[in-house]
Amino acid sequence: MVGKERYSVAFFVWPSPDMMVTCIESCCSEANPPRSSSNNI
Repeated sequence: MVGKERYSVAFFVWPSPDMMVTCIESCCSEANPPRSSSNNI
């Protein structure tokens, strides 16, 4: 897939249907905001 972005999320247990995928607080800041919005899986 040349030229296309890919995102992957690893889960090692079955997530609940309302699991929210979001940026970890320690990985984002005002100077480095999340690149995408939070999403439900």
